[in-house]
Amino acid sequence: MNTNNEDQIPNETPIENEFPLNNTPPQAFSDPVAVGVKENKKRNNFSRKNFSAGIVALSLSLALIAGAIGGASAGYLVGQRNTAVSNSNSASFAAGDSAQQATSIASTTAQSINSIYETYKSAVVGVRNDGTSTNVFGQSTASASSGTGFIISDDGYILTNNHVIEGADKVTVTLYNDTTYTATIVGADTENDIALLKIAATGLNTVKLGDSDNLVVGEAIFAIGNPLGELTYTVTAGIVSAENREINENGIPINMFQTDVAINPGNSGGPVFNMNGEVIGISTAKYAASSIEGIGFAIPINDAVKVADQIKETGHAATRPYMGVSVTDADSQSDIEGAYVAAVDSDGGSAKAGMKQGDIITAFGETKIKSSSDLLLALKAQKAGDSISVTVYRNGQFIKLTVTLSENKPNV
Repeated sequence: MNTNNEDQIPNETPIENEFPLNNTPPQAFSDPVAVGVKENKKRNNFSRKNFSAGIVALSLSLALIAGAIGGASAGYLVGQRNTAVSNSNSASFAAGDSAQQATSIASTTAQSINSIYETYKSAVVGVRNDGTSTNVFGQSTASASSGTGFIISDDGYILTNNHVIEGADKVTVTLYNDTTYTATIVGADTENDIALLKIAATGLNTVKLGDSDNLVVGEAIFAIGNPLGELTYTVTAGIVSAENREINENGIPINMFQTDVAINPGNSGGPVFNMNGEVIGISTAKYAASSIEGIGFAIPINDAVKVADQIKETGHAATRPYMGVSVTDADSQSDIEGAYVAAVDSDGGSAKAGMKQGDIITAFGETKIKSSSDLLLALKAQKAGDSISVTVYRNGQFIKLTVTLSENKPNV
């Protein structure tokens, strides 16, 4: 990712899997990427159930938010959050009591956030990525970007997003007391956008990790981060807006939860807390457009910790199950929904099971497949060596194949 411009892709429009977010159908059957269950799509797709018709016509850009230092921040200032104002003309028997109760709840929430903030602010860190890039003249130029991380062990392990440190020649971590360290990248996983850093320090304050499986839509949450790379240790609050959103980065879907917590460039990699003071997510992405407010996304902490544990143990995430096909969405070219097989690796499990170019995968195990993203998500839940029943549509018939998955080692 281009750390010199905070990964914003203003001219790209997300391609929807289950419903359109624009009026242009995704292109299928063209330019398949390298074989290995990968999808041929623009990056930054978003999918889930029912957005309103007013959203459909919008041209949206899902921006990763590592937060480039410098002038790149201006394009992200997309307007102030609306403040709810009560209607003085509305009548209620208990209007006074309701107003008093609302004030009391707001005060209690503010006190809770302040208490948690004071406890864990020193466990949140700034992360600076210094790298080099090549300009149009072939000259190397220095680049820098900033993000956020948080300390998960008192001996210096720090969790953040992969896109915060991607391409770095040097990573610098700054603690709340302004002490700086040159960090070692223990390992990173592009497919889950997780990176684990290590600094040479002991006795550090650490966050308390929660259980993101217990998230409830509507529950109050808040984030601590370094928006714009300059407004360090900023707190923003909101709620869990939705769960299980599929957010595509580089054509790879990542499960995230949606929030209206203000997330801006520089917040990437920072902790999202529940009101028990537990980290339940990592601030990762947002929709960036002048007409959009309050649509941010965070990686559930359970998913992140699982990857971090693998990285700590082996230096990289677990090997990926390899199916041996390249796929695109089929629904724009066929009456059958599914993942269109654009290419088949002759050495992969799919070829050995009899899968052919032109097949449309409609089911993977017990999971119905409506798009290439569905297939990628279903595959991520498996492991190398598993044998999976796969249903394909070919020449007017549905055919069941048994595909044995092999290893697809990550790039490390």
